[in-house]
Amino acid sequence: MSIELLLSSRCIIYYYNCIDLTNILASLFLSNRSDDAIKEEIRQLVEETNAPKSADELLAAYAGREGELLKNLRKMKAKQDKDASIKAEVVQLIEDTNSPKSAEELLAAYKGREDELLTNLRKMKAKQMSNEEKEAMKVEVAQLVKDTNAPKSSEELLQVYAGREEELLKNLRKMKAKQENDANIKAEIETLVKEVNAPKTAEEMLASYSGREEELLKNLRKMKAKQERASLKATEKDSLRNQIEELVKDTSPGKSASELMDAYEGREAELVGHLAKLKNSKKNIV
Repeated sequence: MSIELLLSSRCIIYYYNCIDLTNILASLFLSNRSDDAIKEEIRQLVEETNAPKSADELLAAYAGREGELLKNLRKMKAKQDKDASIKAEVVQLIEDTNSPKSAEELLAAYKGREDELLTNLRKMKAKQMSNEEKEAMKVEVAQLVKDTNAPKSSEELLQVYAGREEELLKNLRKMKAKQENDANIKAEIETLVKEVNAPKTAEEMLASYSGREEELLKNLRKMKAKQERASLKATEKDSLRNQIEELVKDTSPGKSASELMDAYEGREAELVGHLAKLKNSKKNIV
């Protein structure tokens, strides 16, 4: 091998090694998460996946490689979620198609081929559906596509979800429910922003809390509740002031109502009680 070819080969190897290193570093920087946040997610995933080892044991085993541990746990969680979803649909399809075998029997027979089992059951259900049921489903799909302003037509979606029309319906219903919930949240936020006289507009706040609208709604509700309590307190204080002024006139305690209220700041009800007793004692003397 010539020196030029050897050097060229080494440069190519160095170049690809640099790319790998760059990708790794980019991945690390893009994550931009604190160690505490990563460990918290790891603990949550360990609990959710029912991992055979505790979070502390896994963190000790993966010391310095917490990102790798997190990636593995996320994969485990995704697989468990998928398996659970498949099993749930298989159980439902077996019930719908009146299959002669149970879900456990079919899942055991199709172990490792669960997707194939789902396809077969979906086809079986599609064949069993009456023309009236199919037509009713198409009508509902078309209506939901219109209501949700879906990016694809009902015909395109029905073609993509052939044999899985109920799954399509379920997804469209969820989409509609989410859109309605988002609209309700937005409407309440707009109302609360006006009621609490917030320093920013509803649009500005929604932009700042994009993806966290429920958190914004919670904060605005708290702000409104706080303002209402303050308003109620002010009303109660005005009522107490009126009582104190009246009692001061009747009892002549030697100090003005304002002086007494300053002395009993935050204890106005107690002051009313003392003045009322004083008034009663003077009545008894008379």
